[in-house]
Amino acid sequence: MTSSRSERSADLPPALRGPIRLGDNRVFRPYRGGRLLAQFVGGGSEEDGFYPEDWVGSDTPAGGSAEAGAPGISRLTVGGQEVVLTDLLQAYGEAILGPEHVAHFGCRTAVLVKLLDSAERLQVQSHPSAEFVRRHLGGQFGKAESWLIIGTREIAGQKPYVLFGWKESIDPAELAQAVRSQDIDFMESRLHRFEVEPGHLFHVPPAMPHAIGPGCFLVEVQEPSDWVFLPEFPQITTQAGEKVTLPLEFCCLQGLPLEIAIRSMRLDGISREDVVAGLRMSEAFNSAPGVRTLLSTPEFRIDEIVGKGADPLTVEERSFGIAIGERGEMRLEGEQFETTVCQRGDRLLIPWSAGPFQVRGEGRVIVARPRVGADPGVRGC
Repeated sequence: MTSSRSERSADLPPALRGPIRLGDNRVFRPYRGGRLLAQFVGGGSEEDGFYPEDWVGSDTPAGGSAEAGAPGISRLTVGGQEVVLTDLLQAYGEAILGPEHVAHFGCRTAVLVKLLDSAERLQVQSHPSAEFVRRHLGGQFGKAESWLIIGTREIAGQKPYVLFGWKESIDPAELAQAVRSQDIDFMESRLHRFEVEPGHLFHVPPAMPHAIGPGCFLVEVQEPSDWVFLPEFPQITTQAGEKVTLPLEFCCLQGLPLEIAIRSMRLDGISREDVVAGLRMSEAFNSAPGVRTLLSTPEFRIDEIVGKGADPLTVEERSFGIAIGERGEMRLEGEQFETTVCQRGDRLLIPWSAGPFQVRGEGRVIVARPRVGADPGVRGC
């Protein structure tokens, strides 16, 4: 089924005229975490396990799977019926995403939002640019990403941290040798280490080497792909509970020769001062009420809506977005839909058809939106 102008007429189902509430969409990952995530959204086990990420309003399959209904793709309830998000986008793409968005990206959300909670350090990694993906992998999107820290915890007496950027330039042959010999100390010691706290916001451009450390609970906003180069590949636990060591080929963007995969990673050094200069410290936890942009990149934008009282805040922009209630309770009110409550831990898909709306209440809502930038050569759904 394809989208059409009739989507914006009286034929549009009422459930698609306003925010759509999203449920859990936990994704298996080869690292432990998830306790703070469970506490944040409510329900489920509050023990750390191998489902430490919730992919919010996602049309992106985990691991790049092409199977229908693959892990990572959201299911949601619309008008009392459970539907797969990808099917809903095919049927009502323009109403949900907007006509300009569909003209540029087709019926893809063009953004992936995750709630990620780590109880152990993730592998040293990087993600390719869209240009590298088109040239070597045949995909549409790269993977720029940003991390907004919304919670932390100490694990085994260790304060939460992230690793970000090489301290000094690294020779490709030297890195290739470290990868083949799995010299983890070589890689970890050459990355800058930053302790984090709620309100820190990092932008991780494509190719930047990094690793999220233990004790970090964050909203991750990224391009909608799961491409990753893993120069570090220790023994991991599979979904079946087996201990395995990933083959080198799998870690090289799922099959590229190591020498080519290394080209997807930035190898020049970056100073600690330059990283700090790019680190944004959100004032949202103590800020005045308002609607403001925390970060804008060529790929996506992260906004916050902060309310403190009965006075309404107006969101003028009409666009698709994914909203997460960070704290408090806010009420979204629009001419096209009934009042929708967004509390801490709530996750909402805001369709283009909702139009401008107002927000009342006391709390904070994070909204991630894709940016319609360079045309990737897609037309329609």
